[in-house]
Amino acid sequence: MVIVSITAYIRPSNRRELLSTCRSIDEKTCQEKNCTKAHVMQHVDDESHLCVEQRWADRIDMEDYFRSDIFGALIGAMQVLAKSWEIQINESDRTEGMDTLEAIRSKKMLK
Repeated sequence: MVIVSITAYIRPSNRRELLSTCRSIDEKTCQEKNCTKAHVMQHVDDESHLCVEQRWADRIDMEDYFRSDIFGALIGAMQVLAKSWEIQINESDRTEGMDTLEAIRSKKMLK
């Protein structure tokens, strides 16, 4: 199992738009092959703190999703609407971050 966690700190003026975008994308993500769970969470005490979590049964399908237009829209929304954001990719034996995401996304250009 692979767990993807995207943590964002949102500009107050963009909170509603980013939350709505993430919810819409999560609905589509749940339909992707081997995505077992996708949800958006907002911190109880800090409305500017948002977390998107996805669970994947298979790393290959997660990487295909990372190259998809759906995930590209999520990343684009984060880049435009969040103050800052980061990603963690957790497997049983390792944790990866932004450098792995960039490497996976760059493979899209080669296909």
